[in-house]
Amino acid sequence: MAQSADIAEKLKELEKRFKARLSGDIEAIKTLQSEADLDNLISICHKLAGSAGTFGFQNLSMDMKEFELKLIKLKQTQISESAFNQLKIDACQIIEKVTKA
Repeated sequence: MAQSADIAEKLKELEKRFKARLSGDIEAIKTLQSEADLDNLISICHKLAGSAGTFGFQNLSMDMKEFELKLIKLKQTQISESAFNQLKIDACQIIEKVTKA
């Protein structure tokens, strides 16, 4: 039983670290400047889609994957600066659902 408690404690610590890392991801997104950074935004979303699921944040994982696919489709079109800024806001809001929970 002590081993199970130890594992649960370690998993909680990993979850805590992951949630703390999300603030860095939000800051990275906010620094993106223009449509030229769309690949960087896609990359951040892709990484979060994978890592969130690993740490038990299934909703974040699914939301990030869905958002990543949306961004990939948008890559085929011309995106205005205001549209790109809205995409950044949307991505941050998805992440913030976890950090504020």
